[in-house]
Amino acid sequence: MPRYLSKAELEKIGDRVFRAYLDLPEVRSSGRVLRVVPELLLSALLGLSVEYRQLSPDGSVLGMTSYEEVGVELPGTEEDLCFLDGETVLIETFLLDPSQTGRRNFTLVHEGCHHVLKLLFPRDYGAGPSARRVLRYRGLSDSSSREEWQVDRLTASILMPRTLVEQAMFLTGQEGRIGMLNALWRPREYQRFCDMCVLLGVSRQALSIRMRELGLLGESYLGRPNAILDVMMEDDEIV
Repeated sequence: MPRYLSKAELEKIGDRVFRAYLDLPEVRSSGRVLRVVPELLLSALLGLSVEYRQLSPDGSVLGMTSYEEVGVELPGTEEDLCFLDGETVLIETFLLDPSQTGRRNFTLVHEGCHHVLKLLFPRDYGAGPSARRVLRYRGLSDSSSREEWQVDRLTASILMPRTLVEQAMFLTGQEGRIGMLNALWRPREYQRFCDMCVLLGVSRQALSIRMRELGLLGESYLGRPNAILDVMMEDDEIV
């Protein structure tokens, strides 16, 4: 059974990992840090290797890893079977498309965070007869288990720490908290937000969730800009 970790505890762990990342020689010598580079985080800090494979016939599995050596069946894909050695992260090949940069980065760090929790709490993750031998990730909407929810929270805190998010706001000309994220009604703020996503190398969904957690974003109408009209109509009916 995975250990129960609160939001505050996960935030502290994320801060420790981010600070360790900043202390890497490759990062210290690079000057101003605009974003976390997932491949460097996984290889230089966690000692993990990354491989790209087709993980499912429908693209539903974005990432996969394990804590030990194990054979993995990949039915309906180009490979029927692959092997994980406990130090490798597998990423779905379609995430290599430039349009998928944000999802790829989040998936990479997500898989790495499984190993972070295993390193910190070896008796709680991957231990016991009921523990999952293969860890499959299906995206931000896949929060059905406590472990996946915790790993998503930890991923966000590492990939989008407050310092980098606030720096991105400054560099894109966003002054203070975004009251409402709406492409139709607040196009300038929305464009700055999109520029932030590019700067940080994250998806709009991931950044909107993270900024709300940090208190830097109010209402979000991401992907549904006309929804505000429904709210306004409901308010008129109440009056």
